[in-house]
Amino acid sequence: MDKINKKHIYTGNVEITGSNVTQWEEKLKYIQHIGGDLYINSNASLKADALKSVGGYLYINSKITEKLERQLWEFNSKKQWRLSEVCSEWILSQTGKIRYYINRVEFQKSLFDSIRHGELSAQQVFAITNMEQRRVAYEKMDKTKMAELTGLKVLGEGTDKHGNAERIISFDVEGFNKPFLFYHCICPSTGREY
Repeated sequence: MDKINKKHIYTGNVEITGSNVTQWEEKLKYIQHIGGDLYINSNASLKADALKSVGGYLYINSKITEKLERQLWEFNSKKQWRLSEVCSEWILSQTGKIRYYINRVEFQKSLFDSIRHGELSAQQVFAITNMEQRRVAYEKMDKTKMAELTGLKVLGEGTDKHGNAERIISFDVEGFNKPFLFYHCICPSTGREY
């Protein structure tokens, strides 16, 4: 494990998760600079009042204090940032070298905002060409919007062996000459909707 030197610099990468946040908060009382990347994951609520700069990338997939967000932005705004939908509106409104993620899938800013604000119709969700982005958009979409789909038909529905709902539907999507057939299920291990 990398050491904290007398100048309050930690020379390696730091990954903070819900399970190690307490251990890191004690160290981060004194650390002013992280030499490598900083990863803040898994809803780790972090206090790090001394931390000012990061040598590498900043990955934030958790709510952190607004004070820490502003402090990190002040000293690191020109760095590459990776932000997720759980970050505050303040940090998500900043401009710079930022990549946007929902459930670890990258999106362009406009699509990222449309998905997290629930602005896409079901038709728009199913028109997303990237399958992973479409899956995430569908997972986040208010399922009552499915009723808006042209030619919507439920072809079959039931429960899988894990007790999760499953169904097969058909609907039309503008720009395609055949109806979409769509199997809706829930992954028993991750809980993700597909």
